[in-house]
Amino acid sequence: LVTAAVFCWLARTGLSWLGYAAVAAALGVLMYGPAIPNPLLMPRRVRLAAGVVGVTAAASAVRVVTLPAGTWGSAAVGVLFLALAIIGLAWVRYDWPRETAQAEMMFPLTEGTWQVAVGGGRGFLNHHAAAAEQRGALDIIRAGENGARATTGWFPSDVRAFPAYGCTVVAPCDGTVLRAVDAYPDQIPFQPWPGPAAGNHVRIGTGTEEVLLAHLRPGSVQVASGDLVRRGQVIGQVGNSGNSTEPHLHIHAERNGTGLRLRFE
Repeated sequence: LVTAAVFCWLARTGLSWLGYAAVAAALGVLMYGPAIPNPLLMPRRVRLAAGVVGVTAAASAVRVVTLPAGTWGSAAVGVLFLALAIIGLAWVRYDWPRETAQAEMMFPLTEGTWQVAVGGGRGFLNHHAAAAEQRGALDIIRAGENGARATTGWFPSDVRAFPAYGCTVVAPCDGTVLRAVDAYPDQIPFQPWPGPAAGNHVRIGTGTEEVLLAHLRPGSVQVASGDLVRRGQVIGQVGNSGNSTEPHLHIHAERNGTGLRLRFE
Protein backbone atom coordinates (compact mmCIF):
# COMPACT_ATOMS: atom_id res chain seq x y z
CA LEU A 1 0.00 0.00 0.00
CA VAL A 2 2.87 2.36 0.79
CA THR A 3 4.57 1.54 -2.51
CA ALA A 4 1.35 2.17 -4.46
CA ALA A 5 0.91 5.52 -2.70
CA VAL A 6 4.49 6.56 -3.56
CA PHE A 7 4.04 5.63 -7.22
CA CYS A 8 0.83 7.70 -7.34
CA TRP A 9 3.01 10.75 -6.59
CA LEU A 10 5.68 9.68 -9.10
CA ALA A 11 3.31 8.90 -12.00
CA ARG A 12 4.31 10.61 -15.25
CA THR A 13 0.94 10.39 -17.02
CA GLY A 14 -2.68 10.62 -15.99
CA LEU A 15 -3.43 7.03 -16.97
CA SER A 16 -0.39 5.63 -15.18
CA TRP A 17 -1.60 7.51 -12.09
CA LEU A 18 -4.99 5.84 -12.55
CA GLY A 19 -3.29 2.44 -12.63
CA TYR A 20 -1.35 3.08 -9.42
CA ALA A 21 -4.42 4.56 -7.72
CA ALA A 22 -6.44 1.48 -8.72
CA VAL A 23 -3.80 -0.78 -7.15
CA ALA A 24 -3.92 1.26 -3.93
CA ALA A 25 -7.73 1.07 -3.93
CA ALA A 26 -7.63 -2.70 -4.52
CA LEU A 27 -5.31 -3.16 -1.56
CA GLY A 28 -7.69 -1.07 0.53
CA VAL A 29 -10.59 -3.30 -0.52
CA LEU A 30 -8.64 -6.41 0.46
CA MET A 31 -7.66 -4.91 3.81
CA TYR A 32 -10.92 -3.30 4.86
CA GLY A 33 -13.30 -5.67 3.02
CA PRO A 34 -12.06 -7.77 4.67
CA ALA A 35 -10.83 -10.53 2.42
CA ILE A 36 -7.75 -10.81 4.64
CA PRO A 37 -7.83 -10.87 8.47
CA ASN A 38 -10.07 -8.20 9.91
CA PRO A 39 -8.10 -4.93 10.31
CA LEU A 40 -10.13 -4.14 13.42
CA LEU A 41 -8.18 -6.91 15.13
CA MET A 42 -4.94 -5.01 14.50
CA PRO A 43 -3.55 -2.40 16.88
CA ARG A 44 -5.00 1.05 16.29
CA ARG A 45 -1.61 2.46 15.27
CA VAL A 46 -1.48 -0.01 12.37
CA ARG A 47 -4.97 0.95 11.20
CA LEU A 48 -4.19 4.66 11.48
CA ALA A 49 -0.98 4.23 9.53
CA ALA A 50 -2.83 2.45 6.73
CA GLY A 51 -5.45 5.21 6.73
CA VAL A 52 -2.79 7.91 6.46
CA VAL A 53 -1.18 6.10 3.53
CA GLY A 54 -4.57 5.82 1.80
CA VAL A 55 -5.29 9.53 2.24
CA THR A 56 -1.82 10.35 0.96
CA ALA A 57 -2.43 8.28 -2.16
CA ALA A 58 -5.82 9.96 -2.73
CA ALA A 59 -4.26 13.42 -2.30
CA SER A 60 -2.00 12.73 -5.29
CA ALA A 61 -5.06 13.26 -7.51
CA VAL A 62 -4.22 16.98 -7.53
CA ARG A 63 -1.36 16.14 -9.93
CA VAL A 64 -3.57 14.60 -12.60
CA VAL A 65 -4.57 17.89 -14.22
CA THR A 66 -0.90 18.74 -14.83
CA LEU A 67 0.03 15.40 -16.42
CA PRO A 68 -0.20 14.24 -20.05
CA ALA A 69 -2.87 11.64 -20.73
CA GLY A 70 -0.61 8.68 -21.51
CA THR A 71 -1.81 5.30 -22.76
CA TRP A 72 -4.35 2.85 -21.40
CA GLY A 73 -1.78 0.07 -21.22
CA SER A 74 -0.25 1.71 -18.16
CA ALA A 75 -3.62 1.74 -16.37
CA ALA A 76 -5.04 -1.62 -17.46
CA VAL A 77 -3.19 -3.79 -14.93
CA GLY A 78 -4.21 -1.64 -11.97
CA VAL A 79 -7.84 -1.39 -13.05
CA LEU A 80 -7.96 -5.17 -13.60
CA PHE A 81 -6.48 -5.75 -10.14
CA LEU A 82 -9.14 -3.51 -8.58
CA ALA A 83 -11.93 -5.27 -10.49
CA LEU A 84 -10.67 -8.68 -9.38
CA ALA A 85 -10.43 -7.51 -5.76
CA ILE A 86 -14.05 -6.29 -5.80
CA ILE A 87 -15.34 -9.41 -7.56
CA GLY A 88 -13.34 -11.67 -5.25
CA LEU A 89 -14.66 -9.95 -2.14
CA ALA A 90 -18.24 -10.20 -3.42
CA TRP A 91 -17.74 -13.91 -4.14
CA VAL A 92 -16.39 -14.82 -0.70
CA ARG A 93 -19.09 -12.73 1.00
CA TYR A 94 -21.90 -14.38 -0.99
CA ASP A 95 -23.92 -17.38 0.24
CA TRP A 96 -24.85 -16.12 3.69
CA PRO A 97 -27.59 -18.33 5.19
CA ARG A 98 -30.88 -17.38 3.59
CA GLU A 99 -33.08 -18.43 6.51
CA THR A 100 -33.13 -16.48 9.77
CA ALA A 101 -33.67 -17.90 13.24
CA GLN A 102 -37.32 -17.39 14.27
CA ALA A 103 -36.70 -16.85 17.97
CA GLU A 104 -36.47 -13.24 19.14
CA MET A 105 -32.86 -12.79 20.18
CA MET A 106 -30.92 -10.28 22.19
CA PHE A 107 -27.17 -9.87 21.90
CA PRO A 108 -25.64 -12.38 24.37
CA LEU A 109 -22.88 -10.08 25.64
CA THR A 110 -23.63 -7.05 27.79
CA GLU A 111 -20.26 -5.45 28.57
CA GLY A 112 -18.08 -3.30 26.34
CA THR A 113 -17.73 -3.16 22.55
CA TRP A 114 -17.73 -6.36 20.51
CA GLN A 115 -16.66 -7.32 17.00
CA VAL A 116 -17.44 -10.27 14.76
CA ALA A 117 -14.01 -11.81 14.14
CA VAL A 118 -15.33 -14.62 11.92
CA GLY A 119 -18.75 -15.03 10.35
CA GLY A 120 -20.59 -14.94 7.06
CA GLY A 121 -19.50 -15.81 3.55
CA ARG A 122 -17.60 -18.79 2.23
CA GLY A 123 -14.82 -20.88 3.69
CA PHE A 124 -12.09 -18.44 2.62
CA LEU A 125 -13.50 -15.97 5.11
CA ASN A 126 -15.49 -18.21 7.39
CA HIS A 127 -14.11 -21.53 8.65
CA HIS A 128 -17.58 -22.39 9.98
CA ALA A 129 -18.88 -22.72 6.42
CA ALA A 130 -17.65 -26.31 6.14
CA ALA A 131 -20.26 -27.45 8.70
CA ALA A 132 -23.85 -27.11 7.46
CA GLU A 133 -25.26 -26.40 10.92
CA GLN A 134 -22.73 -23.59 11.48
CA ARG A 135 -23.23 -21.61 8.27
CA GLY A 136 -24.58 -18.67 10.29
CA ALA A 137 -22.12 -19.02 13.18
CA LEU A 138 -20.34 -16.00 14.63
CA ASP A 139 -17.10 -15.81 16.60
CA ILE A 140 -17.33 -12.65 18.68
CA ILE A 141 -14.43 -10.90 20.42
CA ARG A 142 -14.26 -7.84 22.64
CA ALA A 143 -12.36 -4.73 21.63
CA GLY A 144 -9.92 -3.36 24.17
CA GLU A 145 -9.31 0.29 24.98
CA ASN A 146 -6.92 0.65 22.04
CA GLY A 147 -9.33 -1.04 19.65
CA ALA A 148 -7.29 -4.25 19.47
CA ARG A 149 -8.35 -7.73 20.54
CA ALA A 150 -5.57 -8.09 23.16
CA THR A 151 -4.12 -5.71 25.73
CA THR A 152 -0.53 -6.94 25.41
CA GLY A 153 1.05 -7.81 22.07
CA TRP A 154 -0.52 -9.55 19.08
CA PHE A 155 -0.31 -13.17 20.27
CA PRO A 156 -0.25 -13.26 24.09
CA SER A 157 -0.32 -16.66 25.80
CA ASP A 158 -2.31 -15.51 28.85
CA VAL A 159 -6.11 -15.67 28.49
CA ARG A 160 -6.39 -12.68 30.82
CA ALA A 161 -4.70 -10.48 28.20
CA PHE A 162 -7.91 -10.61 26.17
CA PRO A 163 -10.69 -8.17 27.16
CA ALA A 164 -13.30 -10.78 26.25
CA TYR A 165 -12.15 -13.23 28.91
CA GLY A 166 -14.50 -13.57 31.86
CA CYS A 167 -17.23 -11.33 30.40
CA THR A 168 -20.80 -12.31 31.22
CA VAL A 169 -22.73 -14.38 28.67
CA VAL A 170 -26.53 -14.24 28.79
CA ALA A 171 -29.17 -16.36 27.10
CA PRO A 172 -30.05 -14.70 23.79
CA CYS A 173 -33.53 -16.25 23.74
CA ASP A 174 -36.16 -18.04 25.79
CA GLY A 175 -35.99 -21.80 25.77
CA THR A 176 -34.97 -25.05 27.43
CA VAL A 177 -31.37 -26.00 28.10
CA LEU A 178 -30.82 -29.12 26.03
CA ARG A 179 -27.22 -29.55 27.15
CA ALA A 180 -24.88 -27.74 29.53
CA VAL A 181 -21.24 -28.76 29.80
CA ASP A 182 -18.68 -27.38 32.26
CA ALA A 183 -15.90 -29.95 32.28
CA TYR A 184 -12.99 -28.60 30.24
CA PRO A 185 -10.08 -26.29 31.07
CA ASP A 186 -9.15 -23.15 29.18
CA GLN A 187 -6.66 -23.66 26.39
CA ILE A 188 -3.48 -21.64 25.92
CA PRO A 189 -4.31 -18.97 23.31
CA PHE A 190 -3.29 -19.87 19.74
CA GLN A 191 -2.76 -23.51 20.70
CA PRO A 192 -6.17 -25.04 19.87
CA TRP A 193 -6.73 -28.71 20.53
CA PRO A 194 -8.66 -31.39 18.61
CA GLY A 195 -10.85 -32.40 21.57
CA PRO A 196 -14.57 -31.57 21.91
CA ALA A 197 -14.71 -28.47 19.72
CA ALA A 198 -17.33 -26.55 21.73
CA GLY A 199 -15.55 -27.02 25.05
CA ASN A 200 -17.75 -25.77 27.87
CA HIS A 201 -21.04 -24.80 26.28
CA VAL A 202 -24.79 -24.34 26.60
CA ARG A 203 -27.28 -25.51 23.96
CA ILE A 204 -30.76 -23.97 24.13
CA GLY A 205 -33.83 -25.33 22.36
CA THR A 206 -36.47 -22.77 21.41
CA GLY A 207 -39.03 -25.19 20.01
CA THR A 208 -38.19 -24.25 16.42
CA GLU A 209 -34.38 -24.25 16.50
CA GLU A 210 -31.34 -24.84 18.67
CA VAL A 211 -28.85 -22.18 19.74
CA LEU A 212 -25.30 -23.05 20.83
CA LEU A 213 -23.03 -20.80 22.93
CA ALA A 214 -19.53 -22.26 23.17
CA HIS A 215 -15.98 -21.91 24.58
CA LEU A 216 -17.21 -20.81 28.02
CA ARG A 217 -14.91 -20.27 31.00
CA PRO A 218 -14.49 -23.35 33.21
CA GLY A 219 -16.54 -23.14 36.39
CA SER A 220 -18.75 -20.36 35.03
CA VAL A 221 -21.73 -22.26 33.60
CA GLN A 222 -24.81 -21.42 35.71
CA VAL A 223 -27.50 -23.59 34.11
CA ALA A 224 -28.10 -27.32 33.77
CA SER A 225 -29.76 -29.57 31.22
CA GLY A 226 -33.54 -29.29 31.48
CA ASP A 227 -33.55 -25.76 32.93
CA LEU A 228 -35.92 -23.19 31.48
CA VAL A 229 -34.07 -19.98 30.63
CA ARG A 230 -35.27 -16.49 29.72
CA ARG A 231 -33.64 -13.92 27.50
CA GLY A 232 -31.02 -12.00 29.43
CA GLN A 233 -30.51 -14.71 32.07
CA VAL A 234 -26.84 -15.23 32.94
CA ILE A 235 -25.61 -18.60 31.70
CA GLY A 236 -21.82 -18.30 31.99
CA GLN A 237 -18.71 -16.34 31.06
CA VAL A 238 -16.53 -16.02 27.97
CA GLY A 239 -13.60 -18.43 28.12
CA ASN A 240 -11.17 -20.29 25.88
CA SER A 241 -12.21 -23.91 26.32
CA GLY A 242 -12.48 -26.37 23.46
CA ASN A 243 -11.07 -25.82 19.98
CA SER A 244 -10.52 -22.09 20.47
CA THR A 245 -7.55 -19.95 19.47
CA GLU A 246 -8.36 -17.07 21.83
CA PRO A 247 -11.09 -16.07 24.31
CA HIS A 248 -14.29 -15.40 22.37
CA LEU A 249 -17.92 -16.43 22.20
CA HIS A 250 -19.04 -18.78 19.46
CA ILE A 251 -22.78 -18.67 18.79
CA HIS A 252 -24.87 -20.31 16.12
CA ALA A 253 -28.46 -21.34 15.54
CA GLU A 254 -29.60 -24.35 13.53
CA ARG A 255 -32.84 -25.94 12.40
CA ASN A 256 -32.84 -29.59 11.33
CA GLY A 257 -29.09 -29.46 10.81
CA THR A 258 -29.17 -26.28 8.73
CA GLY A 259 -27.39 -23.15 9.92
CA LEU A 260 -29.51 -20.03 10.33
CA ARG A 261 -28.80 -16.35 10.09
CA LEU A 262 -28.72 -14.59 13.45
CA ARG A 263 -30.51 -11.31 13.97
CA PHE A 264 -30.28 -9.53 17.31
CA GLU A 265 -32.70 -6.92 18.61
